[in-house]
Amino acid sequence: MLAVVVAFGVIASVTGVSITAGTPQLVTKTSRAGEYVFFPQTLHWVPSGHASGNQLLLSYQADSDALHDSGWLGAAFSSADNGTTWAAVYTPTATDPTYLVKPCLDGGATPGSTCFRYPLRAPATGFPPDHTTAVLPSIRFEIGSDEEVHVTGFANSNLVFPAGEAPKEWGNHTYLMVTDGSVLPLRDGSVMMLLYGSYQADPTKTYAIAAMESTDGVAWKWRSTVSHGQAAPCDEPSEHDCTRLASGAIFCVWRTGSGPICSSTSTDDGLTWSTGVPLPGRPTPPPPSPPPTQPLPPVPPACAALLDAYCSNQTANRDCIESTTKWYGPAALPMFGLFGPPCSGLRCPSDPADHNCTCTVGGGPWAWRCYSTLSLDPTDTHWSNTSRHPNAYCSSPGRTLESVYAKCAGKPWPPPPPTPPSPPSPKTPTAPFGVEPKLAKLPLSGKLVLSTGRPGLWVWVADDPPTEWVPFNLAAHHNAVITDPKLRFASDVPSTSGTTSYTGMVPVPGTDDVIVSYDRLANGWSPAPWPEEVSAIFTVRVTVA
Repeated sequence: MLAVVVAFGVIASVTGVSITAGTPQLVTKTSRAGEYVFFPQTLHWVPSGHASGNQLLLSYQADSDALHDSGWLGAAFSSADNGTTWAAVYTPTATDPTYLVKPCLDGGATPGSTCFRYPLRAPATGFPPDHTTAVLPSIRFEIGSDEEVHVTGFANSNLVFPAGEAPKEWGNHTYLMVTDGSVLPLRDGSVMMLLYGSYQADPTKTYAIAAMESTDGVAWKWRSTVSHGQAAPCDEPSEHDCTRLASGAIFCVWRTGSGPICSSTSTDDGLTWSTGVPLPGRPTPPPPSPPPTQPLPPVPPACAALLDAYCSNQTANRDCIESTTKWYGPAALPMFGLFGPPCSGLRCPSDPADHNCTCTVGGGPWAWRCYSTLSLDPTDTHWSNTSRHPNAYCSSPGRTLESVYAKCAGKPWPPPPPTPPSPPSPKTPTAPFGVEPKLAKLPLSGKLVLSTGRPGLWVWVADDPPTEWVPFNLAAHHNAVITDPKLRFASDVPSTSGTTSYTGMVPVPGTDDVIVSYDRLANGWSPAPWPEEVSAIFTVRVTVA
């Protein structure tokens, strides 16, 4: 179990595990009115035999979060220094606008990589009657002699589905089935990729996650359904990611319609899957215990004279008179003179725990009994006339037994109760939730790292197998480092407006670091109001040690 204490910029564990985040790096931001910059996806590959080694590729969506039947507008950046600097790779054009790329297929013997674009498309001949065939646009990236990443080609991979799991139409050229996670090697040398969307045969059109397999990254066929039709809290599975556990099982996580991140495991390389369950979080701590009741300490002997002086002082008499005249007016004053001294029978207890000083105003049928109301709140400095009017109060600030005792003993009376333990902050979640989960297995420690967005921006850490996911507040770290108000989040746990929507994440080979990409949106799903606000994409290096 990974037990931790959360602090700024670090999660420190009693077992010696910590999470630290570096300085967020600005990749791009909006520069004009009506521009979209969000939904960053970070991918990587290691070109074989090439001096540049590991390359990172980041793409983002440059149009609204809606159906774009002609293609999703996007752009791509690359980094050769693990996300410290980024260079634009390609700016989309009207003739080929779809550059929002999702999973990548490693290049193998040929330096480069094929990355798959977001939506499944209809074949050139249109939707087949049974919807069992589709194409998946791809982009070929390679590193040229100038050591820069270039787009070198475009292609369509072919996908085949069984009739019962054929995807539903979405527009005139697009299926309601999209890529989202990673391409995962299988034991037999083939690869698996997940899609999410709706099956045509499902009358409820609820979301499903489908696993596809391929031996060459070009021809794909349906392998299994990871999740479909399950009830809350693991309902409506959509955005997802997968990794392989130390046991050899494939472990996949996904966004749900109910909010928590759910997971499913396959022990037969993606042919069958366990029922989805929410990711386990930290146990909910019990409510704090009430502070123990402490008996009031005795009055120090040195205070006795001061207490006696207070009780015989005419300020108490005047308080009682004012309490009465407040409700009966100045005409009541002569009455007090006719029926005796202003206040007779004054009594103050020798023990302040009694908290009742009483006096009698007047006499006979015109007697009024007053007492101090100090039994509940030591800051209450009022006297009350309760003989005829229980709600009559007059103010006597500084004329209380507490003030006398404080002057004598140098401390307030009664002593303040012990401070109860603070409940856990509602800003610190107990289990993973949110959108666009990205999953990585660290090569050195073997721990699992998960990133999620909205609400908030979180990185989660768990052992393998995962029994408890511990959160790290990346939005709070961002706000602590970034000073430009246009680039900060609205709060440390932002929700919709002024928030992050999505994350991307890849491990850094040979380390226990990950590169997390995320967007900071100024206006939710609408363009930022230019020039007062901007939307932006950042990356940050996170280390688990």
